Parts: sequence; C-alpha cells; structure tokens
Amino acid sequence: MIEENYKEWFSEVSFVKNERTKERTDWQAAGIIANKKKMRDRRSDETIYRNTWDSMVCEIGISDLIPTSYLNLQEFNYKDPSTHAWDVYEKTLEDHLEIKWMSTGSTWWTFTTGLWTKIKKNLLRGYPDKIVVATHIAQPELDGSTVYPRMVINPHTFDNYIRESKYDNYKPFYYDHLRALSDGECLTFNSEIVENNRLQNT
Repeated sequence: MIEENYKEWFSEVSFVKNERTKERTDWQAAGIIANKKKMRDRRSDETIYRNTWDSMVCEIGISDLIPTSYLNLQEFNYKDPSTHAWDVYEKTLEDHLEIKWMSTGSTWWTFTTGLWTKIKKNLLRGYPDKIVVATHIAQPELDGSTVYPRMVINPHTFDNYIRESKYDNYKPFYYDHLRALSDGECLTFNSEIVENNRLQNT
C-alpha cells in the first residue's frame, strides 16, 4: 500500500532551472561514463548525458515537492548500490525513492528488460522503498522545466503488474498502473497532461 503522504506531496508540480539540472547532470553523467565499460553500458557518451539530464530534472523536481527529503549526493560507484539504487530520501517515512523519467506523450510507463532486471536486483539489496515516475516539460523561455509526478509504485509488488508491450519499440514491457491502482499498489497523478500535450502538438 502507498501512504497518503504522497497524495499531499504530489498535489502540486515543481519548476527546475536548467542551471541546477546541468550541475547535477554533469556530475552524475561523468560517473556513469567513467564506469560504462565495466558496466557493459553500450550507450554513447552523448546518449548517457541526454538520458541523465531527463532523470536529473525529475529527481530535483520530485525532491523539491517533498519538504522532508534530500537528494542522493554520493559519488557514483557501480559496485555499491547505496550510491545509485535510490535518488531521493524521504525522512518522515524513511523511504528511499528511485526516480524514473517517463516521456510526456506516454500513457504507460514502458521499460527495457535491463531496467526490470536492475530493479529486481536492487530490491534484494534493500532498495528502493518506492519507485516514483515523473515527466518534465521544458520551458525554454523560463530557462527550465516543469516536473509532473505521474506514479508512485510499490516496488515489492512491481512484478505483479508487468505486461508485454504491444508496441514495436526497444522497450518490450510496461507497468499496468490501472490494475495496480485498483489494488492499492500504485498512485497516479497528472494524467491529463498527456492529453493536453497531445492537443497542443496536433
């Protein structure tokens, strides 16, 4: 079950300046790039940086929405899950949160086999207590992005709601948040932004 606290914390959205995102992205991406051969990460440095940027915007934005939280500031060490298996710590519930980015136009959170395997492996190591999925929309005129919480997921029941995606892309799985929501294993937020974004781009 997901605590009611999250409904209060995620009743709003947050705005993150690009300067803050760049500082955290530069630091985090450097650690990943330095270790990518050891981790067998085949992404280009540019792809790693772009993916990290999306994640960092969401991490900062989610932490800003929770007054009793702080970001994981430990130096990246691929052998030590405490440095990378959680992104935000919430002090009231003592929750380690893993923050995941979801594209604005997506109705479902889709992911690769590798991410699913990583989540299961980290759970055996004690992380995370919750998975938070978020979307960000860039606002160039304001030199930043607005961050929208989308889901809070109980990772311990994560496997129960994994479905095979019917879309032909490199992410073969999706999380069935509708079923998880009805079972009390997930909370959802800001679903209307998908439709609003679709209408703005048609």
